[in-house]
Amino acid sequence: DGKKFLQDNFAFDLQRFASVTITETGENENKKYTTSKTGETQYDSLEEAISEAGIKFSVTTGSGTTYYDADSDFTYANLTATGVSGIEILGNLTLQEDIGNAASDGVEATALSTTITINKNVTLDLNGHKLYSAGQDDTNNISANVSRKFNAAIWVKDGGNLTLDDSGSNGQIIYTYNPNASDKTFDSSNLDTSDNRTIVNSIKSVRENAAIKLGASNNNNIIGVGFTMNGGTITAESSAVSAGNNSTILIQDGCTIESNQSCGIYFGNVVGTENVNSVLTMKGGTIRTKGNSNLPPIQVSGTLTGNSTTLNIEGGTIEFTNKDNLVPDPKKVYKGNPDAIYAGGNTILNVSGNANITSTITAIELRNGELNVTGGTIKSTAETYSTATGGSETSSGGQTFGVAISIAQHTTKEAINVNISGDSTNIEGPNALAVVNSVGNGADAGKVAATIDGGNLKSTEATTSAGDKLGNAILADQANVSITVNNGNLDGNVTVAKTTAKGEAIQDATVVVAGGTTTGKVEVISTDTSGNTTEVDEDSDDNISIQVMGGKITDATSASKYVADGSDISSDGTVTESTLNGWAAKISSLAGN
Repeated sequence: DGKKFLQDNFAFDLQRFASVTITETGENENKKYTTSKTGETQYDSLEEAISEAGIKFSVTTGSGTTYYDADSDFTYANLTATGVSGIEILGNLTLQEDIGNAASDGVEATALSTTITINKNVTLDLNGHKLYSAGQDDTNNISANVSRKFNAAIWVKDGGNLTLDDSGSNGQIIYTYNPNASDKTFDSSNLDTSDNRTIVNSIKSVRENAAIKLGASNNNNIIGVGFTMNGGTITAESSAVSAGNNSTILIQDGCTIESNQSCGIYFGNVVGTENVNSVLTMKGGTIRTKGNSNLPPIQVSGTLTGNSTTLNIEGGTIEFTNKDNLVPDPKKVYKGNPDAIYAGGNTILNVSGNANITSTITAIELRNGELNVTGGTIKSTAETYSTATGGSETSSGGQTFGVAISIAQHTTKEAINVNISGDSTNIEGPNALAVVNSVGNGADAGKVAATIDGGNLKSTEATTSAGDKLGNAILADQANVSITVNNGNLDGNVTVAKTTAKGEAIQDATVVVAGGTTTGKVEVISTDTSGNTTEVDEDSDDNISIQVMGGKITDATSASKYVADGSDISSDGTVTESTLNGWAAKISSLAGN
């Protein structure tokens, strides 16, 4: 009809789509640029010419780079055709039709086979449409010890900022790239399985491959990079979002981020260091991993100290579903990080509002940094608790199974602080809060300090036939740990371990119960190498103790032996200051006056 033509395997609609010619004149610092759209006006830089001409994106083929302008009725070229080696978004863009398609009866699936790049601040409005992409391999190595390609659907380079909107409904980015077998297979030849441990879930995707890649190919961002998601869905076979250092991410309500093979959002290592100075703020929406993934919806990688990555989880749902719904077994080595949030590198994790963090294994595992919980629900739906117990391979990856909040100090031995408060805070799992040592850290490790000023900590593990709790509201199974309970509802036991799950002696572990209500036992235990526990006496030499100073403990019999000097416990478990101690304090006060 005279409105369409074919060029370099692309079909364009001339009514709504036009190329813009950019002409360069002069040399070196005297270069000037003009465009076919803005006439004879000269610009000092290519970027200025692109901006003034309203150019939306460019397409690179073997014939060179062509720039395109579009109005609000824009219809796209056949970008999935062969011959495209580069697409760059240069201005705010609204999709008017799908790019690519899923397979259906008689129709083969098509997807972009190149990576869309962004180098500036742009907004991409999905407008209810779908963008299918298989990305394009980049041969840069971004791992210190593994030679691998990285691939992305959209690459926001250092200094760029992408805002993703969806003014329609059900707009999606569908990232179909699936790493080949050599990228996915974990080398298990160095694992010690002499004690008959079995390796399960050993296949894991390359986490750096992502629908949205933020930052330089080696993750070392100098300027910084940003991603704001206001709407739409990202579905990926690899990671949905992969971020380097100095990345800022904002997830708003109504968004969905989902991975079937890897992480939802992965904060990756800079070569030779860890992710630093990055911030994620989640206001709402859903981030989940499922299907064949054995990796978390949110992961902060890295084991070194330094500037922290901050995660502000203020709302929404973060959900991990174990691919086989396996019952955790300490005799099995689970490769990957089967948590909803795994923070291996130095992380400040803040959970508040109506955040909902759930996992079929462990909800939160913090190995380095600080955790502050003032609201929300943190839940493990596992039936039982276990911890990794064998081999040096447990120094990385997930350490515990069946815990709502797991504090598993890394081999870096850095101090960790935990603060829990808020009447609406709900923390539940076979163990609600567990501080565990699976890597052999001794008393020289930095202190793990936890303060409970409120909230509801509940063990969901089955009770005995007599109705006794089997699980813990609080478990201290780590050297140099101090936990103080000032308020809150503890539905489960409060336990301090004298030996780790590996049978190693613990030093300097104390729990102080100064308030709140505890429904369960208060006890010090010893664990043998088979996992059997026995209640034992406190150990003043190794500073293993529980001090009951206030609140109410329903199992008054178990608590009575731990009541601190100057306090009394009644038959109903109420702990009060002793009369003698009270008069002594008054006399001392009067004497001082």
